[in-house]
Amino acid sequence: MIETNFFPALVLLSVAASLGASGLQSSGAQQAPARPAYHRQLGVGLKEIRVDERCRVLLAEPAGFKGKAKGRKDDVVCHLESQHTSNHTEKSVVDGVPARSSVTIEEQEYVLQDVTDEPVTFVVEQPVGKDWQVDSDPQPTNMEGNIAEFRVIAQPGQVVRLHVGLRHTKTKMQKEKSPSSVASTASPGI
Repeated sequence: MIETNFFPALVLLSVAASLGASGLQSSGAQQAPARPAYHRQLGVGLKEIRVDERCRVLLAEPAGFKGKAKGRKDDVVCHLESQHTSNHTEKSVVDGVPARSSVTIEEQEYVLQDVTDEPVTFVVEQPVGKDWQVDSDPQPTNMEGNIAEFRVIAQPGQVVRLHVGLRHTKTKMQKEKSPSSVASTASPGI
């Protein structure tokens, strides 16, 4: 048996939802300026916000667009922290021959905030140069040519962080010392 109050309550909820929060505000209240619509609707699932390596939010381009997408800086949606480059030397053995590698690590941390009223997927596009490797945890979810794509889901208002590291290694094989040169470098009396 259906209660007589059930149907009017359902209609009232449906009307309130269609009005949205702005329809329920008093006419004298001031609203914050609206943010540009950065996200792309992908049909079923989460909306997507694409960000480049400089933390520019990439604007949606028409279908079939060829070329580089234009970006817009919005420090609330994305900003970089902890940008760091380090160099060190590693010793190893390659095919039985001692080797010395010069290693450069570039790291940066993306701070991303969902400013929409729905969950979104941030897609961070990080170029990976020739002879460079992604050195991150998590690893990229996709590689498109030389672009590593990292996906991070954020809830409305949530701030998420993504650490991205790139590694470049330049290896030099060391010459083996001959037995006569080893003997000449030994200290006297040994």
